[in-house]
Amino acid sequence: MSKPAKFIAILYDILEKESFQTTIRWTKDGKGFQILRIPEFQSNIMEEFFNTQNFQSFLRQLSLYGFKMKKNEKNQKIYNHPLFFQGNQYELWLFQLRTSQNLKKEKSKRKWRTIF
Repeated sequence: MSKPAKFIAILYDILEKESFQTTIRWTKDGKGFQILRIPEFQSNIMEEFFNTQNFQSFLRQLSLYGFKMKKNEKNQKIYNHPLFFQGNQYELWLFQLRTSQNLKKEKSKRKWRTIF
């Protein structure tokens, strides 16, 4: 079994820390996460664990790993991925960075699906 990508492993560990629950936490169903206080997240958590305060960079990393953002009934942003949920730390190694080559393959598959 491979090691999980550093970004994914760090994000999972952050979400598991009770001390960060007022800033970032799992959703109630554990299938996604939300960032409750972006300024605190940037200055405290991002600075310490990701060596940056650039929130757009964090969002780009989420996108490159295939996370999707949706809004819940309270209009709060929720980030999720089918492999990233509470209690699933043993499958984090399955994450793959979405490279331009992988994206081309995905687009190609989508074209074929719409034809048939």
